[in-house]
Amino acid sequence: MAVVTLALGIGANTAVFSVIDAVMLRPLPYDRPERLVAAESVNSRSPGFGPLSYPDFFDWRSRNHTLAHLVSYHDNALTLNGLDRPIQLDGMVVSWDLLPALGISPELAAALHPTRKRSAHE
Repeated sequence: MAVVTLALGIGANTAVFSVIDAVMLRPLPYDRPERLVAAESVNSRSPGFGPLSYPDFFDWRSRNHTLAHLVSYHDNALTLNGLDRPIQLDGMVVSWDLLPALGISPELAAALHPTRKRSAHE
């Protein structure tokens, strides 16, 4: 009984630590993740946070003198067609500055894609 109790305790401890390590302790896989921040819009007429409108985003971006990048994003449901049947996908609509803000080069991502065809001038 003692061996079973010990095994269950060690197994549960390992599982909990694995989740905490993956979610809270391991740094994000981006360039300087400690510098990433999120801001939300507050509507004074209704409680809670809401999505930032595009006019507000462009206003924030034009008045920004502190942040290196200002990115807008929101969730979106997408449908992939052209297969046997349509597939529902979860996606994000992001502004053009997302990849530079994360320190990712789109040229590098395109060069690593195995099915990408290179043009004659590359």
